[in-house]
Amino acid sequence: MKRLAASASDEERVDLAQHAEARPEVLYYLASDQSGGVRQAIAANPSTPVQADKILASDVDEEVRAKLAEKIGRLLPNLPPESAGKLRDRVLEVLSILVEDQLPRVRRILAEQLKDSAAAPPDVIQRLARDPELSVAAPVLQYSPLLSDQDLLDIIASAPVQGALTAISRRRGLGSGVADAVVAADDAIAIAALLANDSAQIREETLDRIVNRAPDNEGWHEPLVLRRMLPPRLIRRLASFVTSSLLNILAKRDDLDADMAVELAFLVKSKLGETTAATPDSSVASQVARLHAEGKLTEDEVKGAIDRQELAFVIHALAVRGGLQPPAVHKMLDSKSGKAVTALAWKAGFTMDVARLLQHRVAKVPPSSLVHPKNGDQYPLTERDMDWYVSFHSG
Repeated sequence: MKRLAASASDEERVDLAQHAEARPEVLYYLASDQSGGVRQAIAANPSTPVQADKILASDVDEEVRAKLAEKIGRLLPNLPPESAGKLRDRVLEVLSILVEDQLPRVRRILAEQLKDSAAAPPDVIQRLARDPELSVAAPVLQYSPLLSDQDLLDIIASAPVQGALTAISRRRGLGSGVADAVVAADDAIAIAALLANDSAQIREETLDRIVNRAPDNEGWHEPLVLRRMLPPRLIRRLASFVTSSLLNILAKRDDLDADMAVELAFLVKSKLGETTAATPDSSVASQVARLHAEGKLTEDEVKGAIDRQELAFVIHALAVRGGLQPPAVHKMLDSKSGKAVTALAWKAGFTMDVARLLQHRVAKVPPSSLVHPKNGDQYPLTERDMDWYVSFHSG
């Protein structure tokens, strides 16, 4: 069989490498094949012996390691009880190599596969949760049942990668102690995500602190208004500074007592004459929509707006061209993440030059987080990575 594998064509060896009933020694032999396509097929084959997987875990071909990570991440939580002992130890050995892979893509695949598994190795989950790449850490931070409140508090205290607190804030059933720590960390985007998480337990004193700071944090207004079980005094405080449209939503809550309902109804009526249709932001939105319809919402137009510091125009232009909502664009620009801002420029169909200007002139990204062009003017991130950052920040 080995002689057959050695003399076969690339296509025939790929077919053999994909075969679920191929003999283990043949699959092991093909794990060192000179063809990357053959090794990729071996990496993806569930029948490949673990000894071969260990070889592939250090393969020079990124695609081989990615396919292996997907397979190991998928199989590990479902290993039958009878596979305990040496086999599981060998699988964990392969996993320990992959979790330290230099490429974020490989680690991200593991994180996505293991994020909601209760059977994943705790030490691997801890490593992934503390990964310096947000796209790796975020799935585990948001979903893993193996992270305790103390684990989350330790991670928050360690000043993790930008965006990690937002992922933690989205966890189902987040405890009040962790919620307190998120608020104390003073991450505006994470606090907005926390408020939008209906299952998060937020103490009344913590809500007090948030509402007291909310007038200067517009991104918190809507999730506060939509949050259930707000004390009447906080509802009254919100009514004093939110927009007319949010005040109208506030007045329609089904948990208002009779006096509060009357009070809010009066406030809504008193603001009926205050239309937002003619506000500068709405005028800008109309201008951007018109330019886009006429095919004139060009890169030069946006660069000019950046030079003139016309933030509203820039936000609406990125939103319209990228198919996003303005609040999502605002959130990405506020994230201080060079990767998020770069992904935003890419999503809007602009060049890396616009991404550079947005990072420096609009988002004020810290030098340590700046993303620089590749080969002078190309995006250095993969489309898959940039798609992930757009989805994460606009979710």
